[in-house]
Amino acid sequence: MTTSIGEVAAIEHPPALTPAQRRTVLAAAFLCWLCAGVEMGLTQLSTRPALLNMFATTVASGTESVGDWFAKHLCALQLGAAVGGVLFGRSADRHGRARAMGLSVLCYSLFTGLGYFARTPEELLAVRFLCGLGIGGAWPTAVALAGEAWPGAAKPKVAGVIGMAANIGILLVGQLATHLMKIGPDTWRNAMIVGAVPGLLGLLIFLWLPESPSWLALRNQPATAQTAAPVRELFRPALLRYTLLGIGLATVPLLGAWGSSKWMFPWADAVGQKIGDPGLQARTQAVWAYGAVLASASGGWLADLCGRRATYFAFSFLALVINLFVYGTLQPGDPWFMPMVFLVGVTGTVFFGWLPLYLPELYPTAVRATGIGLTYNAGRILTAVGILYFGSLMKLFNDDFARVGSISSWVYFFGMVMILFAPRTIKKN
Repeated sequence: MTTSIGEVAAIEHPPALTPAQRRTVLAAAFLCWLCAGVEMGLTQLSTRPALLNMFATTVASGTESVGDWFAKHLCALQLGAAVGGVLFGRSADRHGRARAMGLSVLCYSLFTGLGYFARTPEELLAVRFLCGLGIGGAWPTAVALAGEAWPGAAKPKVAGVIGMAANIGILLVGQLATHLMKIGPDTWRNAMIVGAVPGLLGLLIFLWLPESPSWLALRNQPATAQTAAPVRELFRPALLRYTLLGIGLATVPLLGAWGSSKWMFPWADAVGQKIGDPGLQARTQAVWAYGAVLASASGGWLADLCGRRATYFAFSFLALVINLFVYGTLQPGDPWFMPMVFLVGVTGTVFFGWLPLYLPELYPTAVRATGIGLTYNAGRILTAVGILYFGSLMKLFNDDFARVGSISSWVYFFGMVMILFAPRTIKKN
């Protein structure tokens, strides 16, 4: 199969959805990724309290600390998402976007709910991995389905809507934990019940959501027009360069968020426990999420206005500078800490409105969901390795969150370098 960058579809004029159907598809994709954000937010807020509870009941053994296990749980979520992104992306290309998206929601909801019954760090670790399968699958299926349902002129706005969805979910969890549901060592299991609720959405998507017109049109073509092995196709000479660059460009913001910025949350929790402010972690996550929602919603628009490569480079630079400032000069509870956390959320998450616009432009319809899933979620594998490494630094530096956060912030420098080699997908880029 041969292709060119920015190829629109294998069929020039696939049967279009009605306006009502397009809105339904966009709403479902938005809610799918929003609920994935809820699961990620619950992981952030519940893991440390859960581990403290388990350590207190002596079910955890050995010399590993809560910080070590916290890093392992984040790593398990990322590895699960990496595997899930490829599996569900491949399923979306073979069996349909809507069906795969519904199954991904059912997956992350079911396994988060099963976390209620975890009794040891190892059991909860397994739950995090299995939940990650669905979270990883939600991204490529939602991006591919929504992007193919809407005309080209609307794609930057669609990318922004999808990009901000997960951060709205994280924000909702932060607000819930701040005002209604305190998540502590004795109450963390309640968070698992909340995480099971989106299963109803997954069932509705699986049964009733309209399918992508581009995928339906391609399915009806002769077998020679389709791709039997989409993963293999991504590593053929025609697409190999784009696949490797896509993996790198997705890894930087993922590792920046999970390996650098989000150390601020357990840092705030540790400081909050010392100063008698147990809600400091939840407020920190909520403030970060406010900035993240604003930035990810505008990521696609900024990329369309300023150029894909210029936007990525500028925010890589800003994210590096601001993260280094926060970790190097501030402490949770300082007057300037929360405003700067907001800016960390802004600069670190523009990418998540950028990626749903740029990554689909690299691939043709036949391998688009697989390509999106592989590039974005292969980045999660590298992120998981990075989290484990930074977790080992936590032990080396005696749980010095600021020092580890400063070191991990340098990942954004590599983003500044890689984007210089990224292909142009439109003339004005």
